[in-house]
Amino acid sequence: MLFRSYAQRCREAYKDCTIVLGGIESSLRRIAHYDYWSDKVRRSILADAKGDILLYGNAERAVVEVTHRLAKGARPNDLDDVRGVALLKPTVPEGWTESHADDIESSDEGAAQKPGESVVVRLPSYEQVSSDSETYARASRVLHRESNPGNARHLVQRHGDRELWVTPPPIPLTTPEMDGVYDLPYARAPHSSYADTKIPADRKSTRLNSSH
Repeated sequence: MLFRSYAQRCREAYKDCTIVLGGIESSLRRIAHYDYWSDKVRRSILADAKGDILLYGNAERAVVEVTHRLAKGARPNDLDDVRGVALLKPTVPEGWTESHADDIESSDEGAAQKPGESVVVRLPSYEQVSSDSETYARASRVLHRESNPGNARHLVQRHGDRELWVTPPPIPLTTPEMDGVYDLPYARAPHSSYADTKIPADRKSTRLNSSH
């Protein structure tokens, strides 16, 4: 709900801006998903919030690459080669072979792949998963199967008249990269809305940081 509100306000204030969604909520809601608040299956949060591109997983590399390429004039739809992104396309690009996991009668769930092919796994559409629990379960299972950065493939899921395109997960950061990220000057403080409230987890974290 907040994503939709924030994105709408950003669009109202900056009509030509590119809206990039990220964070754990985006990661968990990158495809059609069950929403506990509304008790129904909702579209990808990218479609619901009317964002331009979504970053999921450990996006430290992706956010830098996406930012630089957008600054050079790239469109969000041009970024379908960046790991850990989701975006909306009118059609599946040429040169891709679809492996169908949307056929509920098929037992392999789109797992088959011929060597040398550029394969995109077609998940059951939003319309399918929102009306049938068994199809929803299949889409969820295939998403988890294609979550290993070492062998995951691109995914595509139809949302109305558009295709939700999800690239494979990011490769984990190296130790030097992770050290560099955590050496950045984070505020390391609770949100200001907590005011003077004592937060046990924050007090423990402060003690751990000071001990290093």
